[in-house]
Amino acid sequence: MDTLRPGKRLNVLLIDEDPLVLRALERALSLRHDVTAVANSDDVASVLDKEQPFDAVLCDFNLWADEGVGLSATLLRRWPSLAARMAILTGDPSDARVKAFARERNVRLIGKPIGVGALLDHVDQLASRATADSENGGISLVLQK
Repeated sequence: MDTLRPGKRLNVLLIDEDPLVLRALERALSLRHDVTAVANSDDVASVLDKEQPFDAVLCDFNLWADEGVGLSATLLRRWPSLAARMAILTGDPSDARVKAFARERNVRLIGKPIGVGALLDHVDQLASRATADSENGGISLVLQK
């Protein structure tokens, strides 16, 4: 897939507590998509209340893990349809704890660092997965290596 080709601009929610990582990912995604970048979990619910629906949601694992039941449980309880469009970003996608966390929440796992083309491809796949899952009536788990 030619990841830099023009196409439908998706609405992407990006959550990462590290301002440098957040800005870098936001810049990369902004090449092709409309991005709402959030640096802390306190702002996520208000953003989702105001700006739903998002075509894809990317959230840093450390933010999720530190806030545990908090952010992930709240997001998936209030907006269960997000599971098909959600991905966890992590520096160690092979870690058993990270894999279990993604599996239990039925969300995609994306390793960092990641190139711009691969990041854009993941967002496209999340949006496609959400569409396919809604058409098929179910949600599928995809773990990335």
